[in-house]
Amino acid sequence: MRLIDLKKKLSKYQTILFALVNTIFSKQNYKTPELILVSNLIKKKIGISAKVIFQKLRKQKKIRRGKAPQLLFNNFFKNIKIDKKNLTISKCVSMFQNFECKNLANSKSLKLFIKNLYKDRTLFLVTNGNVARQNKKIKPSIANTDTLVKFLKTHEDLKAVYVGDNMVSDKKFAKNLKIDFIFYEFPSI
Repeated sequence: MRLIDLKKKLSKYQTILFALVNTIFSKQNYKTPELILVSNLIKKKIGISAKVIFQKLRKQKKIRRGKAPQLLFNNFFKNIKIDKKNLTISKCVSMFQNFECKNLANSKSLKLFIKNLYKDRTLFLVTNGNVARQNKKIKPSIANTDTLVKFLKTHEDLKAVYVGDNMVSDKKFAKNLKIDFIFYEFPSI
């Protein structure tokens, strides 16, 4: 969907909730550099090309839907024999969770679009990921679910919508909140 079409659809809503990754900005701007960094660490441990490691990590579905990174790396190392496997997995998880993408502030995103919406609407950013990690992706604080639910219950007269990139989990989230849903995926660059 083009941004102008999203703007038209949002025009009738007073309260707008946005999913973070793949809606506000492309996951390629954040997940690609963090996976490259972790792939280079793993390369030193197992001697396989970082590119091959990156591709194997990227293919694992768990990384795409906010699952704990421990599972991602446990699955990756399942059939690999190395010394201190658990320590290596812990290092990978730590590197993954603490990654700070210095280029994110300069990458293409909906930030300006959202700033313009913020002038006359109530906005929330929502994530199902680790809060500390998500806060590194975008500086405004992430909406706390309890706060969001309380806000929606005390403002039932407001027309609210959730904008997300997943037709299953994001749509279900909107349905649970009894608000509308708009599918929008930030274009890959």
